[in-house]
Amino acid sequence: MSRYRGCTPPPVAGHAYKPYRCHPDLVSVPGEKSISYTNARRQFIENDKAWDLATPDGEVVLLERSPDRKSMTCVVTISGISSRFAGWSSSYHMSVVFNLKSTLSQLGINGTGTDIKFNPNDLSCTLTATLTAISPLGVLALDEVTIGTQVGKLFCRDTARRVTDSAYLTRLISRVDRKGVPLVHLGDEGNWECENIDGRVIFKVKLREGIVRYDGDIHGLLPAIGKCLRKRIQCKHILRLHQHHDCDKSRLTVPNQMLMVRTYPLMLRNCYARVAVDLLPEGISCCSSNILEPVSSSRVDEEEGRTFCFYGNSPHYLTEIPFEIYQLEPWREHLYFGDGLKNILGSNPQLIFKAFSEMNAAPSGTQMSCYIVKKEQLQNLRAQDWISTTAVKSDYPGITEPEKQRESVRQYIQQQSCYGILKAISIGDITSHGVLFCKYLPSPVLKNLLLSDTVSACLKQIYFETCSKENGCFLSQEDRSLLYDLSLFGVEVFNVATKEQKMFKYVHKKGRDHGAFVPVFSNDLVGDYLNATSFGVYGSNLKQGDLENELMDLMNGIKAMRDQTNHPLLHPGKALAIVTGGGPGAMEVGNRVAQQCGILSCGNICDFSKKGTVTVNEQKRNPFVDVWMTYKLEKLVERQSDFQLDFPIFLLGGIGTDFEFGLEEVRRKVGTTPPTPMILFGASDYWEQKITSRYTRNTREGVIKGSEWISNCFYAAQTAAQALAVYKKWFAGKLLTGPEGPVYERGFCELPADVDSWNPVGSEKE
Repeated sequence: MSRYRGCTPPPVAGHAYKPYRCHPDLVSVPGEKSISYTNARRQFIENDKAWDLATPDGEVVLLERSPDRKSMTCVVTISGISSRFAGWSSSYHMSVVFNLKSTLSQLGINGTGTDIKFNPNDLSCTLTATLTAISPLGVLALDEVTIGTQVGKLFCRDTARRVTDSAYLTRLISRVDRKGVPLVHLGDEGNWECENIDGRVIFKVKLREGIVRYDGDIHGLLPAIGKCLRKRIQCKHILRLHQHHDCDKSRLTVPNQMLMVRTYPLMLRNCYARVAVDLLPEGISCCSSNILEPVSSSRVDEEEGRTFCFYGNSPHYLTEIPFEIYQLEPWREHLYFGDGLKNILGSNPQLIFKAFSEMNAAPSGTQMSCYIVKKEQLQNLRAQDWISTTAVKSDYPGITEPEKQRESVRQYIQQQSCYGILKAISIGDITSHGVLFCKYLPSPVLKNLLLSDTVSACLKQIYFETCSKENGCFLSQEDRSLLYDLSLFGVEVFNVATKEQKMFKYVHKKGRDHGAFVPVFSNDLVGDYLNATSFGVYGSNLKQGDLENELMDLMNGIKAMRDQTNHPLLHPGKALAIVTGGGPGAMEVGNRVAQQCGILSCGNICDFSKKGTVTVNEQKRNPFVDVWMTYKLEKLVERQSDFQLDFPIFLLGGIGTDFEFGLEEVRRKVGTTPPTPMILFGASDYWEQKITSRYTRNTREGVIKGSEWISNCFYAAQTAAQALAVYKKWFAGKLLTGPEGPVYERGFCELPADVDSWNPVGSEKE
């Protein structure tokens, strides 16, 4: 039949067919029922492993045999239909057909199904099946069809899932699963061909010479076959024992006879195939067991081929069988990231912003995740496609109670919205490459899953909107460690700023123990970030000072100098960056200058919102930061160590700036950073009061003996011209810094007003 009748689309939302569903229903069970994925799989796998284009086999509940015994009318009931079955939909592109069991067709029976009536309340349906004998053997086989006999299933011909691009089949043939087993096996290349006919891909499988026939013992086997069909026991392999390949017989259909033929090796593991009956030679019909379902493995089919049955009256020889192909659910297709999803993610960020806008319909604080493997999923993503859970993080009892600790962590892991998705990938329920969309960056407790071989091989990218449920936009040390490990395993991570319509990619700097989120798409700065020489601006969060113009002139001067310099840190191909703490005051000046000068503007932003008995000035992120990383207040020292600047610049500042000064000084003293020059912007007496007393006291006490040279790394400048003179001489090799350079008694070098005549080598040397 071309269309089922008597079925109203089910009113239950869970039964709505979604041609581009994001993941199996099973992945949402752990978060809903607080159980492990393994237990959820054990309880619900029967429904979840069902193919959504086919029902289970139905059994006869009523039957009536015709007087001539050549046909039978049956009422068939099909139970346990998956809620995902495409036939629940009344969409225009759907048609449901009856597919007879292959065992019956190989015994000379054909079948048709009519009057299909669906019952969405108990996920079942009834239909009228007419079984007709097309050979004398079929008449005898009908005797074994009784109440309880399984006779066939329904198949939904969803044209939205029918393959229209021949490259699809070509890709499948060249691919294997995780165990190295081919996804599609069609035998030798000369045994099949592929072409596009009427907007659909047709692959034609050549037949072996001759026909397949039975020996005389088949009649005595019929009662046993009937019992197998009632007991739901597979028995096609038993039929094969009585089938013989007669190579001398011609493949012609004649009245009242069944033509049984066999293909060359044929196995499909991640798609359906259906005989394209409209393309068969005139006068030849295929029995209604004409659907090839995906199989996990079949050595017999792989080595000997599939058996098909035909009937009719035609002068044409049957030499090949044409098949049309239908896709599985996307997550089962073994799709690769480069099959289309990668390109659309990289070229159309608006689809990503739209997806996260749909997600934001969820209650505040709720965890949300979904797994995308196909561009059509992204294009059709809806709010109900997201998995929603509420994870409650309780205080862990600690290592003194290891069992309670383990159970608390286990429960918290299972409450994560992406836990089920990651587990499904790890055990093979999800086989396609894809990307994970999350409301929050996945919790570090999931690191073991995220970095497992199977998950890291399938999971190509992670997109998240907010860093943390607990800490908002601020990342913990464990979060940053997870980002580094994901980067190491080749999993790209993106932050989606939906309101600002911006996207940031986590990029880890090679050779340095830190990374940052860098703008991509509209203003892709990843290359600049990885290549940049970094100038840092340290200073007060309370005062901006009056040096913005000087700083602007300095950076413009460095840009001009770059075109005429050939140094590893400064040359025409070298990008420049200004790094600050990302807050207000002097930091805002630095980031604003960076943007106005057209160089990279970076901020290492710390959460200073913590209140208590101490005085902590709130430091909101300034609007001029392009590249960023965030830190919790208790990780202030780690945040400072992540600056790793090439050329620090100090402005007016307080205790925080003094700490930063000391850290940069120590780095150069112990050799973790080369002794590059640092600019102290401002009046020399200000820096003398900051630096000289400490330096001279340390020198007098001998506690920095051998490191007095550290003073040649600091240069007090009041103008951009003075600061530029320092850099020009240093890049030209005319300014010695480090142990071989001069020592300045005040702990720093005060630059003269006339810097053109300045010769620093040996000046004030003790």
